Amino acid sequence: MIKQISSKGLVLDGAMSTALEKQGIDTNTDLWTAVALDKDLDKVYKVHMNYFQAGAQMAITDTYQANVQAFEKHGYSEDKAKEMIADAVKIAKKARDDFEKKTGFHNYVAASVGSYGAYLAEGDEFRGDYDLTKKQYLDFHLPRLQVLLQNKPDCLAIETQPKLDEVVVLLDWLKENAPEMPVYVSFTLHDTTKISDGTPLKKVMEKINEYDLTLFIRDDSMDGLFRKFEETHFQRCYEPDLIEKLLRQAGFSIIEAFDAYTDEPVDSASEKITFMGKK
Repeated sequence: MIKQISSKGLVLDGAMSTALEKQGIDTNTDLWTAVALDKDLDKVYKVHMNYFQAGAQMAITDTYQANVQAFEKHGYSEDKAKEMIADAVKIAKKARDDFEKKTGFHNYVAASVGSYGAYLAEGDEFRGDYDLTKKQYLDFHLPRLQVLLQNKPDCLAIETQPKLDEVVVLLDWLKENAPEMPVYVSFTLHDTTKISDGTPLKKVMEKINEYDLTLFIRDDSMDGLFRKFEETHFQRCYEPDLIEKLLRQAGFSIIEAFDAYTDEPVDSASEKITFMGKK
């Protein structure tokens, strides 16, 4: 996976919410798409499979809003909550494996880790207007994070994060407890110079880049032992016109572009854009 990312990148899947809603799932609750993990795993599977068939190379699990505390608020037990989180990883991996059996193409699964702000379900993941201690962050995140790791996704997606301190707590814990797990991080922005909590992007990048990527790759010449590698990776944002140009150069015809996670057209306020293309 890392070699592929380094050489030519990976195509991520798209929104889970819109795809579930088109199958009749009402995601207008504070559980958002996690509401489907109880009785509609077949529909989650279909979303993952459809994205693989459309060309996605990495599926993001339906766990962004799936945390133990949110499920408990809705009357689920802790054990049931953890079971549903595990099922989200398992169903994504099943779709990945079934797709490989049919096509011969091996894809990947990223386990999504949403912010504490997403759990509050009032848009705080786009503002970052909350403050927790390190212990409070870990008390919130670890019940889900440990289940995700136990189910062995290909990587973690710490995504749509509004606060630097929350991400640092997670990365520090992972560095000590799961150093072999690849991780990528994405933030929400206040504007083109700051993330949502007001931290300058320059400071964010300097801090995130302190965490070199540590990999353990099996080396058959060492009797099956694992050799340690460390790499540093960077992410950049690009103008929509450039993305469209690159997609066309790669052989895609652009059908439509949407304000991400909606069916609305792109406008000057769009923070993310989803391109729909055909090849």
